Amino acid sequence: MALSKIDVANMLTGVTPVANGGTALTSMAGFVRQVVSVNGSTADAKTATSYADITGMSLAITPTASSSKILILAKVNVLATGGGDDVGVRVQPLRGSTVLAANYSELYISDANEDPGTIGELKINYLDSPSTTSETTYKLQGAVPSGGTATFQFGSKFSTLTLMEILG
Repeated sequence: MALSKIDVANMLTGVTPVANGGTALTSMAGFVRQVVSVNGSTADAKTATSYADITGMSLAITPTASSSKILILAKVNVLATGGGDDVGVRVQPLRGSTVLAANYSELYISDANEDPGTIGELKINYLDSPSTTSETTYKLQGAVPSGGTATFQFGSKFSTLTLMEILG
């Protein structure tokens, strides 16, 4: 019986199937390329109705492709005190100096006058399209629109900011 050699390399087009040593992927879109994260633990009290940076909640990432998206995940702990019966606390994400979502996460706490105050947690889950391959800084800002004091990262409660590059 005669054996024939088949030149598979010249016959295949597209992606090599997994069984033949390929990945079976036509695109890496949707995959996580890199993750950076920071924990903030420095207490930062805010009393102003206008937004101000939250200490330690700033982080830079350099996207590998201009089509990449950046997923912003954050958990911000807060202690609300004073200001009457109700204290409102707000957090918003920024890329550089650009507000991405105004008043993104909002928490109103009743009985903030109770000693030692009321503990809350604000979360952010936001997908950004920076359209750049340059280093980009993201940060969080906080405000207290209804009076009182919001102390972010109080006591041993830390906050977390995580950035994930998602390939586009």
